[in-house]
Amino acid sequence: MMTQPILRRTFAAAVLLATLLGACLGFTGCSPVVDYTKYTYQFYGTFDTLVQIVGYARSQSEFDAYAKLGEKRFQELHKLFDIYGTYDGLNNARTINENAGIAPVVVPKELLDLIVQSQTWYEKTGGKCSIAMGPVIAVWQKYRDMALEDATLAKVPPAAELQEAATHCDPSKVVVDETAGTVYLEEKGMALDLGAVGKGYACEIVAKELQAAGFTSCIVDGGGNIRLVGRPADGVRQRWGVGIQDPDADARTESSAESLDIVFLHDTSFVTSGDYQRYYMVGDTRYCHLIDPVTLMPARYFRAIAISYVDSGIADFMSTTIFLLPYEEGRALVESIPGMDAIWIFPGNEMKMTDGIKPFMKKTGGGTSAME
Repeated sequence: MMTQPILRRTFAAAVLLATLLGACLGFTGCSPVVDYTKYTYQFYGTFDTLVQIVGYARSQSEFDAYAKLGEKRFQELHKLFDIYGTYDGLNNARTINENAGIAPVVVPKELLDLIVQSQTWYEKTGGKCSIAMGPVIAVWQKYRDMALEDATLAKVPPAAELQEAATHCDPSKVVVDETAGTVYLEEKGMALDLGAVGKGYACEIVAKELQAAGFTSCIVDGGGNIRLVGRPADGVRQRWGVGIQDPDADARTESSAESLDIVFLHDTSFVTSGDYQRYYMVGDTRYCHLIDPVTLMPARYFRAIAISYVDSGIADFMSTTIFLLPYEEGRALVESIPGMDAIWIFPGNEMKMTDGIKPFMKKTGGGTSAME
């Protein structure tokens, strides 16, 4: 989500998660070939998370040029997908929301394409993940912010308040005119929320543009939205190692940062959604930010879902979708999409995974041979 005051209390948790994922990238101690050295760059200020760019280049200056290019693009996309901030001369997601029930808004192609893709995959996957859920998500966010400010105020939103908000969440009333380049929310009170797809979509754009610019061996990590470009240019490995975080780990201590497993992948994305990123407690019950559009309540099937797919934006969308579905239904959906794999982490850290990814998991599947 975006860096506005209402979300700053969740920023530390997002940063801790991203830092832990960065620590768990699983690079082995292989010596790089003479021509390439591994470098790392990280920055804050976009999508309310720590972004890391890791990759191989022939020199520090070459790497820095790529990293700065990636940072600049993240900044542009953050502003474009922002539902809280306004920026001179830019029609963004907030502009669309402010014009709900008033007029269509001409928006840049990246935002238009993100909305079209989200609508398409909403229809393809049975309607569990909707970018039109903004009013309901805003209610949950209000109560989460109150609880994080003062734990004695922690409570579940009243059903009537959620149900009233849900009357403004009809995705069919998000009208896109691709020829005119406009987006229109037909009803006043509607609001887009791009939190389920924005970071992953941005990672995909940045990764593709870096690759086109010549950066062909790198990782773009947008706080749990990881896009892998090419293979490690160390002359040894064929896959990058990506750590699967323990949902119960305390990221403040190194001893708790051990991964549940490590997955070895290349030229794909690996995106995680979980109940340990943004949540609050009411008594002993955890209420996370992933809201079912039917029950209007947080889903409780799993602790986390990880999706591997070639497109990071779609993987981000699907990680939320699968988090909101019972295991058997979600598995059937994943297996119906060619090239997509998933890992389910249940309470107690039991893991299940699709057959395609299991051989590339260090502990659960193929062992160290998966690195070859």
